[in-house]
Amino acid sequence: KTISRFILNKLNPEAIAIWYMDDGGVSKKKNKYCFSVEMRISTYFSEDEADVFIEYFREVWGIEAKKRFSKKTQTFYMAFNNTESVKLELLIGKYIIPSMQYKLPSYYNPRALDTLIGDDIV
Repeated sequence: KTISRFILNKLNPEAIAIWYMDDGGVSKKKNKYCFSVEMRISTYFSEDEADVFIEYFREVWGIEAKKRFSKKTQTFYMAFNNTESVKLELLIGKYIIPSMQYKLPSYYNPRALDTLIGDDIV
């Protein structure tokens, strides 16, 4: 499979949610000072495709993604830090079916969504 900007431009929030429910997940970290999550989408992209994805998410949705390399698959997956995960959840959350709610940051930290007010992170 290959991905292009042409294909990505056809995605709406519901399509991204379906993709996330299939190939996404959340990584949780908690220490005595903070709790953080990182949403991830296993894209199986080449590095060039990963760069196209990053540009698309930044330009279209205002969400910053980072590419990470999977040694297991020898491909890239997309990771969203704590702040960007909240933005991604706000974009796709209403389309996530109940049995997949565990893939959302708010499942682990219900106050996470309260930290985003408009476009400002507090």
